[in-house]
Amino acid sequence: MSDFKQDLSNELKNIQEDTVLSPEYRRQRLIMYLIRTSISVVLFYLFWEYLWVRWALWLYIPLNLMSLFSIFGWTYFLRKKISETQQQIDDLDDYEDE
Repeated sequence: MSDFKQDLSNELKNIQEDTVLSPEYRRQRLIMYLIRTSISVVLFYLFWEYLWVRWALWLYIPLNLMSLFSIFGWTYFLRKKISETQQQIDDLDDYEDE
């Protein structure tokens, strides 16, 4: 059981060192998000006279917010899930002692 627990702990450590959870990756995604949003704002401003552009804004805003949520929200949820899993692994040790 100890090897299994150690393997799970090692796997969690590997996941925490993954690129998705790194601050550099998040900063890179945020910079790309800001560039993409800036370009979109300029395009919406330039082509605002066309009706389909105004209607496209209703689709663009939720997609843009989901992209922003994916930059910050998923990292939070993944870290929370990793800590819960680590706690469950630690609880296995208490169960093993009984």
